[in-house]
Amino acid sequence: MMQEIYSKDENGQFVTFHCEFMKYNLNKKEAGEIVDVKAVIVAGNSSDKIVLPQGNDEQIQSITKNANHKRNKTINIRLLIAGNESNQIIKLHPILILKFNNKEVVL
Repeated sequence: MMQEIYSKDENGQFVTFHCEFMKYNLNKKEAGEIVDVKAVIVAGNSSDKIVLPQGNDEQIQSITKNANHKRNKTINIRLLIAGNESNQIIKLHPILILKFNNKEVVL
């Protein structure tokens, strides 16, 4: 499953996939609702561009947040709306995926 999540098409873009996963509240240690996302891709690095004024010129800088995905065993997925990437990113623990591309995931 993880190989399919990170697979790319012939243009080097992440492929679209469907998944259904369960939310989990770590603080309360209880399961939440089941979320069904029809079209998502891996979101890549977490970075935001901000504009910093410097005199008369403005400089665009990229701020990258280290999410420690490997240590935390998480991935970021980006929702697609009408086939286009949206700004909505969901952090996901792959172990909470119940279905992947309409197939039930068994551990």
